[in-house]
Amino acid sequence: MRVNTGLIFGGLLLVLSIVLILLSQKKKITLNWITTLGSLIICTVIGLAVYGFSRMKVVPAALVREGINQTRIPFATINKVLLIVTFGGAIIILATELMNRKK
Repeated sequence: MRVNTGLIFGGLLLVLSIVLILLSQKKKITLNWITTLGSLIICTVIGLAVYGFSRMKVVPAALVREGINQTRIPFATINKVLLIVTFGGAIIILATELMNRKK
């Protein structure tokens, strides 16, 4: 039996996002650019420790590619999209925090 790890990964992301939203409504959780940067660094270090540098260039793209059932898309293309989304999200978070500080 083959398990689509991309769907499991996406499902876990959705569930954890809902849990975080529910927790943030009950009590104040501070999420800012420092939290985002820390999370990015911690996840990268854990990924490098678990997979190593060479596999770390392939595994995230493989999860996304399998999750969307598009195995013909090259890993390099998916990695570029993942980088754009990651750094784009970090820039949006930083810009939002800077705008909130001005108020």
